Amino acid sequence: MYVGFVIPIEEALRLLSLPDDFVETFYNTEPIQKYLQQKQSKLVFHYMDKGACLFGIKVHLRDEPSVDDTILAMITAKKVFLYEVKQLGLDITKVNINRIEEDSWLVENPEPYVIEC
Repeated sequence: MYVGFVIPIEEALRLLSLPDDFVETFYNTEPIQKYLQQKQSKLVFHYMDKGACLFGIKVHLRDEPSVDDTILAMITAKKVFLYEVKQLGLDITKVNINRIEEDSWLVENPEPYVIEC
């Protein structure tokens, strides 16, 4: 489970102010993940399916967590996600959110989503 956004790779390049040719193909997200690691960010970025990419924070849960533990872990992950976004200086006031097999849509001031993958 993750907290963050599902976005097209083009949106990640825009958010991170990276050139379009930063990645060889839109399926190879490794350069963006390495970029985030070089910035010592806890954010993760990887290709999911059909043009959708995960941009977020992993929710760390212990084995057999209670509902309360799960909710607290998701809230903590949300706070970490927003902190990391701020540390990188990313403007998330308008984000193109993606759904697998659907067109992306522009969302103003989106709250991070819970993403199962």
